[in-house]
Amino acid sequence: MQPDEEPGRSGMFRFASRLNHSCESNVSWSYFEDSDTLFSVATRDIGVAEELLVNYFPGTSTSKGLEKEEYLLRYYGFRCGCSECTEDQ
Repeated sequence: MQPDEEPGRSGMFRFASRLNHSCESNVSWSYFEDSDTLFSVATRDIGVAEELLVNYFPGTSTSKGLEKEEYLLRYYGFRCGCSECTEDQ
């Protein structure tokens, strides 16, 4: 999905619904429509007490600025406060 597209489907996934957003995520997810399955995968080593975080923005990790801010506000109702997003403010 591109940042300017409307989400087409939605679902409730017990594990994934507990993951908070960070642009500096340590988990990524992939959704497979044919089986209605959401896979979550660690993208780096994660410490025992470290929070699992996923990037809600569907663009690349180099995308930032107004495009990302508008997307997160429109679809998730918040402005990201991670160090990557607040360093230019």
